[in-house]
Amino acid sequence: MKKGIFIFLILAVFSPDTFAQPAKAKTSVNQIWGGYFNQTRLSDKWGIWAEAQLRTKEELVTDLSVGIARLGLTYYVNDASKLTAGYAFVNFFPSDNHKKISQPEHRIWQQFQWHTKFQRNWLMQWFRLEERFRRKIKNDSTLSDGYLFNYRVRYNVWY
Repeated sequence: MKKGIFIFLILAVFSPDTFAQPAKAKTSVNQIWGGYFNQTRLSDKWGIWAEAQLRTKEELVTDLSVGIARLGLTYYVNDASKLTAGYAFVNFFPSDNHKKISQPEHRIWQQFQWHTKFQRNWLMQWFRLEERFRRKIKNDSTLSDGYLFNYRVRYNVWY
């Protein structure tokens, strides 16, 4: 009996159909993501965060996807740690789902960022919480009243 189960398991594991996967449909899209990021320290304890991003779709330069403007006020806990809170305006340009209208989004965000120094390099990390208020879309060319709400937690590490 044990030998029969063993043979069955061997055949099941090594059967060609076990590993067969349906062919995946692949889509190739070229994009450009451009951005300006600035953190300026104004005093021992205070600073500002400024950021602007523009992302394109397939036409690279003429077919816009997303635009982001983000500002924040930073409190320096010490030279290696800082807390930032701010506001971001995000615009989702017309897409296949809504070809004639842009969808604005308002984001309130908070972030904790810290740096770890090594002999020659340093490690930067941050956790960010974003509360997102995206306008509802009524149809292909009209925004609806009200907002859809969700939040996002992000983690970034840079070495």
